[in-house]
Amino acid sequence: SNFSGKWIVNSGATLRTTRNSVSGDWDALGSNTSADAVTLNGGTLAVGGFTGSGAQGNWTWNNPITVAAASTISGQLPDATATTRTLILGGAITGSGDLTFAKNQSSTMTFSIRNFAAVPGVRTDVLGTGNVTINGVALELRPSGTGAGTAFTLNNNFKLIGGTLIDFDGNDVTLKGTITLEGANTIQSHWNGKDLILDGALVDGGVAGSVTFRPGAS
Repeated sequence: SNFSGKWIVNSGATLRTTRNSVSGDWDALGSNTSADAVTLNGGTLAVGGFTGSGAQGNWTWNNPITVAAASTISGQLPDATATTRTLILGGAITGSGDLTFAKNQSSTMTFSIRNFAAVPGVRTDVLGTGNVTINGVALELRPSGTGAGTAFTLNNNFKLIGGTLIDFDGNDVTLKGTITLEGANTIQSHWNGKDLILDGALVDGGVAGSVTFRPGAS
């Protein structure tokens, strides 16, 4: 896209796109690289939600996102025959608003967070500083290409509602916040024998939850 301005998605509004970010060319939501290039101010940022040409696929968005108020990033792709769809988020996610990852589609949905870069330690630009809810989808923390042995810490509280949380690739990730469970959930450390360290309490939500811990390949 040649658009160089900023997006603000207010409460009650949904911004939809299936454009991809292409290195050296354009980003899915324009060319603005400011931290608030996309501001979620209570609204929904959706991939899909329509039919026709360009409505199906796996997508990459590299635009920076600021979460100013409780907001949602949603998979809304209509292809019920797909085994899974993936949205890669490669831009920094900052702000103190709560963020929910969800879907409105029959096929499974994975949100792959690939904005870590090789900056170890406590990070506030991966998922912001607000609470994170994983509702019926998979959230993959994937610090790929950051160098083996790089360790990251996130202080966010997480809530899993029938969701899956994955630490993917050859880096240790420590989650310091509380993890709230509702329904049947999965937590998995996927590759290279690295650890997903849970340093906060695991608690039930409004209804009792469960969690299955799955190993990955090493």
